[in-house]
Amino acid sequence: MAFVRPAKQPGSLGDLLGERRRGEELRELLKNASRIAAGVGPRELRVRGGATGIVQGRHRSRGAGASTEFYEFRPYSVGDDAGRIDWKVYARSDRLYLRRFAAETRQTVGLAIDCSPSMLFRGLGPNAKDKPSKLEVALAMATAFGLITLRSGDRVAGIVSDPQREKARVEIPALSGLGSLAELGGRMVEGAQIPETRTARRRQALNADGLRDTLRSAAQLSSTRGVGGSAMVILFSDALGEPGEVLGALEAARSSGTTGTLREVALIRILTPEEADGPPIGTQRFVDSALRGIGTGKWGRANTKAALEAYRTRMRAHRDTLRHGVLAMGGRYVEHRTSDDPAQALIKLLESG
Repeated sequence: MAFVRPAKQPGSLGDLLGERRRGEELRELLKNASRIAAGVGPRELRVRGGATGIVQGRHRSRGAGASTEFYEFRPYSVGDDAGRIDWKVYARSDRLYLRRFAAETRQTVGLAIDCSPSMLFRGLGPNAKDKPSKLEVALAMATAFGLITLRSGDRVAGIVSDPQREKARVEIPALSGLGSLAELGGRMVEGAQIPETRTARRRQALNADGLRDTLRSAAQLSSTRGVGGSAMVILFSDALGEPGEVLGALEAARSSGTTGTLREVALIRILTPEEADGPPIGTQRFVDSALRGIGTGKWGRANTKAALEAYRTRMRAHRDTLRHGVLAMGGRYVEHRTSDDPAQALIKLLESG
């Protein structure tokens, strides 16, 4: 599967060629997103506790609502409230359907895509340049999830950001309807250019609370600019920083609502196989990713089994801390390798609710 890659603007060829390249990248991204969404199938997001909006949709409102007017039937899915099954319809059709009422709401999902420099890593080996980067995978998966959200009648908003740089971000306003898919993809393509604007010579002040700000922004965009409330915020990231920073950012997004209700959060952690399992024995140099984020990471050698096992031990501890922390706040945790099928990661996310 090919992924959209940041295009280096040729400058001398003018804006027309740049627009043409972005158009090609958008078409490639939407094609990949459609392929991933097709692999997910008819599954839809079910948010625990209901949504907070006032627009008709398929989710039960947190408020009791004054209307019990029948709206339509919807096929029953595993996890739905069995008390809303219409047994008369079942007797006639031998199929389970739920009754939907006008008091139900439409939810808004916030997406946060991390485009920090570590997300540009493609892996090791002579063919690494032909592999997708973690950022390319993240953008395709996020767009696919946006497609799934839009086609189910819900809304999607979010932000693509380099958490280390305060102004390096592309906002995605609350969108609804499949007609807005092109706009969603266009924002993703624009966000893919962010790492290309970083230069080695121009050092910018690091944003200490960058990831927290990114997730809060995603939550606010999906709350203040959407008709419905923000029911969930999903972070697509390699999460190689200090676990407390990642968990603190997710907690901030979870509790940043103005109504006092807690929204659900999710982390889709995207890693290359070399990061997840350690580099092959004999690799001359590698970065200890599990320790890099807390200031002790360094270049090392993986030419012994002992060194490789030490790396894996640290990486497992890092993973367990993140996973347990996300689950403890009622969130969802999915780990995805760039060599695997992205649709399977989204299925795990949707079915973990």
